[in-house]
Amino acid sequence: MTVDHDNTDAAFHSYPDGAVVARVPIEALGYEPFDAFVEYAGGYVDDSTAVVTVAGETEDEEEWFERYLVDPHTGEIRRRLDAPSADRYDFEPLGDGSWLSTTDDGRLRRHTLEG
Repeated sequence: MTVDHDNTDAAFHSYPDGAVVARVPIEALGYEPFDAFVEYAGGYVDDSTAVVTVAGETEDEEEWFERYLVDPHTGEIRRRLDAPSADRYDFEPLGDGSWLSTTDDGRLRRHTLEG
């Protein structure tokens, strides 16, 4: 998974040749390029599910972010992922169907798509 330098899309690549197999533009996630951006924080939850993070700023300069579950083979957006975390970088997908983030009191927590 890569994010372009303009932060307007995420691309998913085959291995080992690196060919792009799917691309998710920010517009497909419901945002315009100048209103939000694709963040470098994301990755593979498992071999058929990736997370793309979108971030932006309100008119009051308050930062926000949302995560989306995406099929890395087709680029299909499955749904928004409700995964609370301290900030947009507090998300570490492990590739086995789970990810790590921290709780409000700073403790490490493992999450899964099932619950």
